Amino acid sequence: MIGAVALVARSVGAGDHARASEIARTTLRLSIVVGLGVGVLGLLGAGTIADVMAPAANPEISALARDYMAIFFLGFPAVYLGSAGSLVVNAGGDTRSTLRIGIVTNLVNLAINYLLIYGHELGSITIPALGVRGAAIGSVLAYGIESVL
Repeated sequence: MIGAVALVARSVGAGDHARASEIARTTLRLSIVVGLGVGVLGLLGAGTIADVMAPAANPEISALARDYMAIFFLGFPAVYLGSAGSLVVNAGGDTRSTLRIGIVTNLVNLAINYLLIYGHELGSITIPALGVRGAAIGSVLAYGIESVL
């Protein structure tokens, strides 16, 4: 992604917008592929990662970490796509859009996490308290929204 930033910025600076667009498209495609790969590896290794992060002396924390990662790693294509998109847009000279998208994404993440972690009554709709799983779902949804924006 860092190389793409340099190439896009150089192409935009040289006035070669077609080349900048080509590099951006390639970067976005590659970010999804890499995100899928990291997500699959993360899902396969979630137990080991949790055990390393949370010592065996505290199996409750390790179980919560596994629950979180089992959901969060599913969102890694969106994580990578959102990051690549932000970097490419910044390299093209538009830093305001990424700031706005970041603000919206963080506000959405905060709201969704609050609703899903603690649960809430919205009229006739009851959202159950999901705890750590709710935090993971909220984060994945926020990254998805960031990628779309």
